Amino acid sequence: MVCSNDSDMDDSWKETVTIKGVPVTFKLDTGADANVLPKSVYTKLPGAPQLQPTKTVLVAFGGTRIHPDGVVSLECKTRKCKGVCDFLVSSYADKSILGGQACEELQLVKRVGTIGTTKSPQPTKPPATKEELIEKYAEVFTGLGEFPGVHHIHTDPNVTPVIHACRNVPLSILEPLKKTLKDLQDRNVITPVNEPTDWVNSLVATQKKNGTLRVCLDPCDLNQAVKRQHYSIPTHEDVRSKLAGKSVFTILDERDGYWQIELNEPSSKLCTFNTPWGRYRFLRLPFGIKSASEVFQPKNCETFGNIPGVFIIADDMIIAATSEREHDEILQKVMERAKTANVKFNKDKIQFKVNTVKYLGHIITASGQKADNAKIRAIIDMPTPDDKQSLQHQLGMTKFLAQYIQNEASLTAPLRQLLKKDTVWQWQPHHTAVLSTLKTALTRAPVLRFYDHKRPLTLQADSSKDGLGACLLQEGQPVCYASRALTDTEKRYAQIEKELLAIVFTTKRFHQYVYGRPVTVQSDHKPLEAIMRKPLSKAPARLQGMLLQLQRYELTVTYTPGKDMFIADALSRATATSDNDTASENACEERVVYALEATEALVKTCSTD
Repeated sequence: MVCSNDSDMDDSWKETVTIKGVPVTFKLDTGADANVLPKSVYTKLPGAPQLQPTKTVLVAFGGTRIHPDGVVSLECKTRKCKGVCDFLVSSYADKSILGGQACEELQLVKRVGTIGTTKSPQPTKPPATKEELIEKYAEVFTGLGEFPGVHHIHTDPNVTPVIHACRNVPLSILEPLKKTLKDLQDRNVITPVNEPTDWVNSLVATQKKNGTLRVCLDPCDLNQAVKRQHYSIPTHEDVRSKLAGKSVFTILDERDGYWQIELNEPSSKLCTFNTPWGRYRFLRLPFGIKSASEVFQPKNCETFGNIPGVFIIADDMIIAATSEREHDEILQKVMERAKTANVKFNKDKIQFKVNTVKYLGHIITASGQKADNAKIRAIIDMPTPDDKQSLQHQLGMTKFLAQYIQNEASLTAPLRQLLKKDTVWQWQPHHTAVLSTLKTALTRAPVLRFYDHKRPLTLQADSSKDGLGACLLQEGQPVCYASRALTDTEKRYAQIEKELLAIVFTTKRFHQYVYGRPVTVQSDHKPLEAIMRKPLSKAPARLQGMLLQLQRYELTVTYTPGKDMFIADALSRATATSDNDTASENACEERVVYALEATEALVKTCSTD
């Protein structure tokens, strides 16, 4: 379908541009300062980002002033290239127009010469280094930012306010704390309080790596009254699943993130805290308030969320692009939005236009995701635990890297057994062996491949007498795999019931990948092929319940011999089942580990086992 409202325009000055998979015919107007999209065209774009408010006014030929409905950033594809352009959307517009700058960026027109002796202005060269970026957008990297609007902290009036006395401050940080409070007051982050307030919180001062102090309030009591906004925060996995094909990255960190949100006066008074020099209250959203992340994330999404290739979790932003040209266009959009919204970035934490970046504790590359060597080294260098607390600390650090360890739950089961309340601490040689195996597995942590929504999907599902195994593949390469133990009740299932249960487990575990697309399921239990083709009423009662859970998926079950399902088979048989208590405790404990890049190595490992 071609969306066009201009049938009489000169063919030499119109071009079809693909947006969201829809061809849109544009008039090329090199004299226009903006790109215009009729509201009727915008509404036909599937999954188009939400319009953002704008103060820009369109002035048409003849002086007619038009107030747009909003502005939106959209990825545009032409025969020669693709790029991201801002469009003013208007219900009154009757033509789709590309302005001069967009025409050049999309290589639809080319400046070939000028009349007279005056030189034509050259297009602005994108920053080539981090230093050039900071110099070009100096205002984005200096001062304290302030998102538009003020925030109100909602509280439960039934919770009784609490007033804390001033805590003793260590003498070693007394003077630095006084200077820090003065600096925060000068920056308009806090202000002295002289009138009575219902809430007075305790002060918490911690030292940063650079030696400066971080001043927070202890919101333990206040958080009992604060009402959450329950905004869904994206996860690292949400971002990772969208990085297939990306090869150029930039990381930006929002400076003093939460402090870029201004509080109204009632909310500010809630955030009053005691110091040796009197009371102060935060004028900006302080760290520790339980609703802070659910307030901060929407602000970022409203400001940057509709720019393709931009992903934000908390105050960490990653720009991911398929080429340097696309990256530069996205970065320019981000910088301009930041200037408009008065958002500030930390110039000391920029990772600028590189092929490998550290993001949220992981290493992101063009080929996939790796574990951070610094985190691996920290675990390897830890001494052998001498009590439950030190073991718990070590396992906690390992848990962050669990996705890189095949069968982490099974591998650590003997160690977790030591943490049980009714188990007496007694470190044995086999515990040392398990810990050594765990550390060795970390040193061999693989590159995790990115999920690609354009590739066909295959699931492998298998069941053994003790556990379930699952693997998600694309074109024969593992993307994700998972396993879990069977409960005592499930162990008594007939084999066909266990095999169907494995498929149910697999689809639920990989729901975000398989829902809404055709999927081939490989099973080494041939009777399942026939069962899946029969009417639901013909299946046994217990199978009917499982089959009902699979109705929402587009599954085609095929028989594959067990020898060809090495991954799912290995996972199902490697699940920890030491005793009834452990099986019960870990019945619903699932571990997902993402794709080994070296598939051949995994095949060899399974073959030798």
